[in-house]
Amino acid sequence: MTASGKLKVALIGTGNQGLEHLLPALRRCSSIEVTFVISRLLDSAKAVSTEWGVGRYGNSWEAMLEDFDCPDAIVIAVNPELHQSVAKVALEQGKSIFVEKPPAVGLNALKSLCEIEAKSSSVAFVGYNFAFSEQYKKALEIANQRGGIASADYRFVSSKPTSPGTYEGIIERLVWDTLIHPANLATRALGQIASTDARLLKVNSDNYSILVTTIHKIGSVSHIEVGNYHNRFQFDVRFVTHDGTTIEIDGLRDIEISYGKGHVPSVGSKEVILYQYPIRRDSSQITGYLPALKEFFKSVATCSPSKSSLADSVTTYELLEAVLTQIQLNQGGTTS
Repeated sequence: MTASGKLKVALIGTGNQGLEHLLPALRRCSSIEVTFVISRLLDSAKAVSTEWGVGRYGNSWEAMLEDFDCPDAIVIAVNPELHQSVAKVALEQGKSIFVEKPPAVGLNALKSLCEIEAKSSSVAFVGYNFAFSEQYKKALEIANQRGGIASADYRFVSSKPTSPGTYEGIIERLVWDTLIHPANLATRALGQIASTDARLLKVNSDNYSILVTTIHKIGSVSHIEVGNYHNRFQFDVRFVTHDGTTIEIDGLRDIEISYGKGHVPSVGSKEVILYQYPIRRDSSQITGYLPALKEFFKSVATCSPSKSSLADSVTTYELLEAVLTQIQLNQGGTTS
C-alpha cells in the first residue's frame, strides 16, 4: 500500500495493449497507483515511466518480483507465451495478478496455472474486457429478464492478425488472440459445451474467417464468426431469448430490443436503449477495460473471489481446442 492507502500496482509490458488500453484505464482507477513499469527494453520502460509519471521502471520482471518494495498487484500484458511464466511466478510469490488473454496457450498449460491459483490466497483475474462492458452486461441483464438466452450470435472481425507472431501459424493466432473473446462470452453466458462444429473459410491468400456453432449443455446454441478480413474492428452481438425477444448490440454502442409475439410493451413493438459512444480517451469504459480492472482491484482490496478467475477459463479453452482440432483435421493436421 502507498502512504495514502492506495494499492501499489506494476504494469509488465509496454506494447500496444499496455499503452493503448491498460495504462489509460489504470490512470482512471482512483483506488490504485501505478508505481512500477517493466519493459523488455529499458529505454522503453524509462520513456513510459517519464510520460506517465510512474516512479520506478526496469527491464526484468523477475527482479521486480524479488524487490522488497514490490507492488501489491501485477498487471501482465506481455507476449502470450510469457503470460503463463509471469503469472506462475507472481502467484507463487503471493502477488495478485491481472493477466491479459490468453493467460496460457493450451488447455494443459492453463490447468497447471489453475492448480497454482487453487493453492494461492492471491487474486488471479483474466482480462476478458468485453465481458465487463456496460452495454454487454446490460444486454445480458435484459436477456435474463426475458426468460434467458436461447441462441447467441457473436461477430468479431477486424484486419488483425496479419502475421503468425509467436504462434505456429496465423490460424492458431486467430484462435488464441481473437476467437478467445467471443468464445469466453459464449461460455460465460451459456456454460459448458455439448458439441461444437467449426469451419475455416479462406477469404483470400492472407485472410480467413472461422465459423463456430456450439450446442451448450443447457440446450442453448451459440454462433460465432471471427475473421481478419475486415478493414476495421466490428463487434456485434445478437441474443434471442426464450420468450422470442431479440436483443442486438451494434458495435458495443447501441442496444436494440425487438419483442416477441404476444408481448406488447408500453413503448411499442421496439425499444432502443442508446449509450453515448465516448471519445477515444474514454474508450476503456465502453470496451470494458476500466470496469474489469476495477473489479480486479475490488477483489484484491476486499479479499473477495475473482469474477474472472483462471479456473473460469477452462470451458473457454475447451471450446478453443475443439475448434483447433476440427480445423486441423479439415486442413490435414496443420493450422499454418
